[in-house]
Amino acid sequence: MSRTWNEFIIPRLYQSVHLSTQQHAAALLTVLENTPSRRFLLTSLILTTPSMQSVYDQELHASRRTLRKLFRKLPSLKRLHLLTSSFQESMTFLKDSLRAGTSLTCLNSRCYGVCIAMDTQYIWSILKEFQELEEFFFEFNPSDGRKMGPTRTIPSRLKCPRLKRLAISGVPIDEWSIEKLSCICGSLEVLEIDGNRRY
Repeated sequence: MSRTWNEFIIPRLYQSVHLSTQQHAAALLTVLENTPSRRFLLTSLILTTPSMQSVYDQELHASRRTLRKLFRKLPSLKRLHLLTSSFQESMTFLKDSLRAGTSLTCLNSRCYGVCIAMDTQYIWSILKEFQELEEFFFEFNPSDGRKMGPTRTIPSRLKCPRLKRLAISGVPIDEWSIEKLSCICGSLEVLEIDGNRRY
């Protein structure tokens, strides 16, 4: 029974994890630190922990440090859903994932923040760093009520050979960039901008 549990049940338990509280995140981090082999079992993560928007210095907050440590211990992560994080938090967690050697195939980021913090260059950098992405959904909800921000040109060398589904909302993207996206993503099947299907 013990062997069956270790070989069949535990891998299924860790394959897909949903963290909805900071306590869940802390508990998972403890398990992965005590049993390093389980770090390779987790391939899908949904994060809906409460926002830390009211925290003045998030880097000093214990919950923020816990999540950052956790993302650095998930080398086999393939599918990531960041559904309640700020834009700044999302980018930080993605950088931590890169440090773990993560190679995502699906990224769903639904974030918030002030418009001045949002820049299309971050979108292009995500596509550049995660070359294995097949699905990328990015939704930015401005907390200051304005959909304004700088529009950056897509880097000339950017290629997204595996990307099949791309949806971007709340970010200013010009027509030239939309046209180029359809060209640099050779496998693209669906392209949505602000809820409108463009490809």
